[in-house]
Amino acid sequence: MNNAHITSKNPEAPPRKSWLDYVLLIVTALAIPAALAWVGHEFTEMEAKRVEQDRSASESRAISDGRLKAYSELLNKREESDMGVRSQIFSTLLGNYLNPVKGDLTKRMTVLELLASNFDESLNLNSLFWNIDNEISAGRGPKHSALRMRLSRLANEVKERQMDVLSASGDRTSWDVTLRTGSMELLPEKLLEFDDPSSAKGSGHAACVFKVQLLEWDPKKRSIFAVVRTYPPPGDRNSASSCINQQGHESRDSQPWSFWIDEFDFPQITFSRMSEKLRFSLVILDYSEEKHFASIGLVFFPSSRGGARDRPYLDTVVNSLNSAVLNPGGPHVVSPNR
Repeated sequence: MNNAHITSKNPEAPPRKSWLDYVLLIVTALAIPAALAWVGHEFTEMEAKRVEQDRSASESRAISDGRLKAYSELLNKREESDMGVRSQIFSTLLGNYLNPVKGDLTKRMTVLELLASNFDESLNLNSLFWNIDNEISAGRGPKHSALRMRLSRLANEVKERQMDVLSASGDRTSWDVTLRTGSMELLPEKLLEFDDPSSAKGSGHAACVFKVQLLEWDPKKRSIFAVVRTYPPPGDRNSASSCINQQGHESRDSQPWSFWIDEFDFPQITFSRMSEKLRFSLVILDYSEEKHFASIGLVFFPSSRGGARDRPYLDTVVNSLNSAVLNPGGPHVVSPNR
């Protein structure tokens, strides 16, 4: 009786583990260290790749900075050398022009040709041209007639060269007009447009309609009084009341400009500022008093392609640099603001 009672009190025996349980236990014990080892290995490789990429980028940046520094130093030295030579040439030419042999118009004409070939973008040669022209007008004979033709040809060559330079980044047009004393004529409107190469792609388009009216012709001074008005292109939604480029630099609607133009005005020197980034110039491309004929040219161009006289103020440069620091992702082009 007692033995049977004790036997009934014993707990049930635990179930026997199968071989799958042992396999699972072994796999689990091995998998965790293997996974940790794999993660550590991958992390180490990724870190090594990152360090190598940073090192390569640093080396590339150092090489690029070195090349840029060398290139900048080379350009600076070349500019300094060029400026030194040009300064000597300018001093010599101007000295010969201001102190020539008395009455030697041919020599003065040669000096003017050299000045026009080397300094036409930075020097206003209008007064020198008129000085030679007045001396030619004071004399007579075939020599003076040949010098006048030579002077007019030189002026036209300079104007055409500058028009080509400006229109390469802008747009140009021209009108042939009949000169009359008293009332003149209203020239046909022209739409001019361009894409500023110094702006981000697709953000520097500018378009404007130009209306030019010639009010008076002065045969003695060989000059014409002109009024220029600008309008936005028809149907341009971006310029409801302005001739505007897509960067938001405006010129006022129907903005009038009035001025005299003569045979010795040059487009890179005698231009009009429409806005911070837009310029236009109206010049006489060809002139014949005997035929009462003139060819009037107009070029519309960005300030970034203007001559040496169209440079930004210092505060404009500083503001542009500050804007570039605050907003490095956007386009920042330093332009004159006068």
